[in-house]
Amino acid sequence: AASRLSGCKRLVEAIASQMRGELGRRLVAWRLALQEHKQAIQAAATEASTKLSNRRAAVKRIAMAVASQIRGELGMRLMAWRVAVQEHRQATQAAATEASTLSLIHISEPTRLLSISYAVFCLKKKK
Repeated sequence: AASRLSGCKRLVEAIASQMRGELGRRLVAWRLALQEHKQAIQAAATEASTKLSNRRAAVKRIAMAVASQIRGELGMRLMAWRVAVQEHRQATQAAATEASTLSLIHISEPTRLLSISYAVFCLKKKK
C-alpha cells in the first residue's frame, strides 16, 4: 500500500509539474501577446497624435490664410471708405465755398394752400 501511495504521489507530482510547465508556457505566451498588443496600441496612439498635430497645423495655416485675406479685404474697404469720406469732405467744402458766393434775393409765396405747394428761391452771385 505504501508503494502504491508513493507511486500515486509521484504520478500526481509529475502531472502537477507538467501542468505547471504548460501553464508557465501559456503565461509567457500571454505576456508576449499582451506586450505586443500594448506596443501596437502605443504605435496607433502615436500615429493618431501625429495625424492630429498635422491636421491642427493645416487648420492653423488655413485660418491664418483666411485671416490674412480678410485683413486685406478689410484694408481695401477701409481705404475705399477713407477715399469716399475725403471726396465727400472736398465736395462739402466746395459746396460751402460756392454757397458763400451766393446771396438770397427773393422767396416767392406758396402757390396754393393745399398739401402740395411750390415756392421759388432766387439767388444772385456775390461780387
